[in-house]
Amino acid sequence: MGTHHRFRLFFVWHFQREEAWINRLSREKGWQLRRVGCCHYVFEEGQKGAWQYRLELRRRAGCDEAEKHYLRAVGAEEVCRNGEWSYYRIAASPAGLARYACCASKLAYLRPVYRWYLFFGALVYLGLAVDMSAFLAESMTPLHAAALALLTALALWFTVELTRFSRVLRRLRAGAAEEQALRRETEERREE
Repeated sequence: MGTHHRFRLFFVWHFQREEAWINRLSREKGWQLRRVGCCHYVFEEGQKGAWQYRLELRRRAGCDEAEKHYLRAVGAEEVCRNGEWSYYRIAASPAGLARYACCASKLAYLRPVYRWYLFFGALVYLGLAVDMSAFLAESMTPLHAAALALLTALALWFTVELTRFSRVLRRLRAGAAEEQALRRETEERREE
């Protein structure tokens, strides 16, 4: 069996995208995940579509423990860990795995990251504004042109990623609200 190394950058808010990519490689090429490092993925050749993968945040909240208990109950095994994330796999079936649970803990994990990302973006836009004002005041040098092009590209990239990040947070907020409503409903049934 061959081993394949892939280098791919996923930001922390791209966890669903990363999971979809790993599942697509398993389904279409038969590559089964073995290890994950910083932007580095190691796969081994295997049977196409034999496994389905799930990324799960390793937190200590009660709902996270319930999700991990669910994964163990359905026969999922932990393949590896990378930072705050665990990578699970289960034999592929038409039913698949249940949708993501514990949106509240993922939301709590991503909120501080979002604030730092906004701070970084503000610095990028500030740098762009300063460089633009210097450009307008003086003649442009090749170094200024390069700095202006780099800051403009960085600002555009930041804006696109901020939009994606915001969408993920909105989905997680909606999921957390649904989970909370379901918990309330379950508690009300128990009280009756």
